[in-house]
Amino acid sequence: MRRPPAWFILVGLLGVAGAFFALLAFPLAFPLVDVDLRMDRGSALEAAATLAAEEGWQTEGYRSAASFGDADPGARVFLELEAEIPGTRTPEVLAQRGLSAWTWRVRHVRQREAREVVVHFTPGGEPYRFRLTLPEDAQGPDLPAQEARALAEAEGVRWGFDPGLHEPVEASRTLRPGGRGDHTFVYRRTGSEVEGADARIRLVVAGDQLAAVEPFLQVPEAFERRFEAMRAGNQRIAFAASAFFLLVLVGGGCGIGIFYLIRHDAVAWRPSLALGAVISFLLALATVNGLPLAWMGYDSALPEGTFLLLNGVLAPLGIFAAGTLFFGWIIASAEGLGRLAFPHHPAFWRVWSRDAAPSRQVMGSTVGGYLVAGLELGFVVGFYILVSRWEGWWSPAEALISPDLLATYQPWVAAVSLALTAGVWEEAVFRAVPLAGAALLGRRFGKPMLWIGTALVVQAVVFAAAHADYPQQPAYARVLELTPSALLWGFIYLRYGLLPVILIHAIYNLTLFSLPLFVADSPGLAVQQGIVIGLGLLPLAIVLWRRAQHGPVEALAEGDLNRGWTPDKGRSE
Repeated sequence: MRRPPAWFILVGLLGVAGAFFALLAFPLAFPLVDVDLRMDRGSALEAAATLAAEEGWQTEGYRSAASFGDADPGARVFLELEAEIPGTRTPEVLAQRGLSAWTWRVRHVRQREAREVVVHFTPGGEPYRFRLTLPEDAQGPDLPAQEARALAEAEGVRWGFDPGLHEPVEASRTLRPGGRGDHTFVYRRTGSEVEGADARIRLVVAGDQLAAVEPFLQVPEAFERRFEAMRAGNQRIAFAASAFFLLVLVGGGCGIGIFYLIRHDAVAWRPSLALGAVISFLLALATVNGLPLAWMGYDSALPEGTFLLLNGVLAPLGIFAAGTLFFGWIIASAEGLGRLAFPHHPAFWRVWSRDAAPSRQVMGSTVGGYLVAGLELGFVVGFYILVSRWEGWWSPAEALISPDLLATYQPWVAAVSLALTAGVWEEAVFRAVPLAGAALLGRRFGKPMLWIGTALVVQAVVFAAAHADYPQQPAYARVLELTPSALLWGFIYLRYGLLPVILIHAIYNLTLFSLPLFVADSPGLAVQQGIVIGLGLLPLAIVLWRRAQHGPVEALAEGDLNRGWTPDKGRSE
């Protein structure tokens, strides 16, 4: 085998350096990575059950659900935008005021009952806040205000309320239909002011029992209105890009493209639908896997059997059936157009075959995909650090990850399914369809480089803008972040085809989506981490296995290139 070209060695060095930098600097860009997370879903449910027994909340026979995430998203947004506190310091600033940035939230609920309990724990496992919701007509006394306040303060001490650090600011009473008096007392934590906001705690007494302890940051209403106006900029950019995406790329590119391919007898339906079925099956599996989390939004007026039927059976089946057809159509359009436009590319449906996988081209595309993914991770981490510290942009990188996957049965399923789905279908519809379509149009009407160059820029900007709905400021921050990556991925697709860009995108997303798994300090997550790593390395393992079986191949045979495809061969794949 020939020595790798100098540019490949350079990409390799940059990829390794980018991955190493990202590994070291993740805590600077992603505050969640630096959290001392010692509680997992199982221990959260167990701690909540123990606490319910101690508090006498009577949750026997109740269903328990858990989730992990921002304790108070509004507080984080205010501190980072208005007070200009870096995201990496936000948890520290909140902790100084008796507040937690992240919590495990456990809900006890039972069908056809208005009574429920929600309790929060800090990442370290300490009880943080709770709310006991009682039916409107539940019986109970109507205590005098002073007696109710004394009860709230005495009981609230066990939940971190310190009378010496708090001063009363609000009080209210609500008389319920059953004659029960509910009292709400709000206290301000002295010395906690920051840019017009202050730490507060809400104590609620329902009848003669403490029904809620809720620490929070009181954010000025004026800021909330300003933030909504700021978010409108993100939404406008994302809406415009999404409209272009649906009308031009999906409707025009994939819709017209599939008719063009059918007319030329160039559609590989069977493998496209098979890959669409794999993606849809993982998404359906992720829906079932997310049932523990779905119970957090359960409406207790709905019978549990109906809820399970909808969320555990009908929704997954619908996702699988509709997804197989939708993704199969998108993949067939992208692969078919690319096959006609770029005959020199490796045949996508042959890349892992016995003869093609050991080849220099497929090995290079596979290894290169991992290296460029490392480069991209280094870039995104560096981007968030630089723009937040030097330009004062607000780019909450944790918006890219989903801590809630820790609350599912098997967290690896959520990370892998989302990463693979985005890697395959976004590369198909954003990269392959417009670039291959432009190449075919250029071949038909002349000036192919102009067509391809225009499509290269358009796809990059549309891809970046379609992701602008993330809560970042300025509104165009996400566009500037993703456009260079989309341009690079477009160049790689033009030169090497779908395999490397799908791999880059999937590994990039898998790394970000699975970050919560590698943050938590729980022995049970070691298996989850191993599965994520193993599946992430699966494409490389397949290529190495093929090479070990059959030895290296210097160049792909004609039959393993796009130009070697025939209708009969395509149908038999």
